[in-house]
Amino acid sequence: MDRRRATGIALVLVSAAAFGSGSLFAQPVYAAGVDWMVLSAWRFLFGAALTWGFLLLARERRDGLRLLLHDRRGTLAAIGLGVLYVGNSGTYYAALETVSPSLAALVVYLYPALVAVL
Repeated sequence: MDRRRATGIALVLVSAAAFGSGSLFAQPVYAAGVDWMVLSAWRFLFGAALTWGFLLLARERRDGLRLLLHDRRGTLAAIGLGVLYVGNSGTYYAALETVSPSLAALVVYLYPALVAVL
């Protein structure tokens, strides 16, 4: 397996573990008096810092970023997907204020199958 593919697999696994464990860390934060908007702001600030650091470390990733910036359609698509993800993540963490993490996870991971069946 080449290095690029192994890095991609590792990043997917880290991302899945981080997203899946997010609800476990949200409960103690809510108990400390922080609401979902502040939690989301810190979460995205930390994620943006890590992502920009990762993108700017290697020349090939910087070149890819430059190509994306010159492609207006690709840039607009990336911004649109980012807005949708922020909305999706925000509603998930807002739901965690009222329902248990297990119920929220069950709904989040079952709805694609329910939509497919319907």
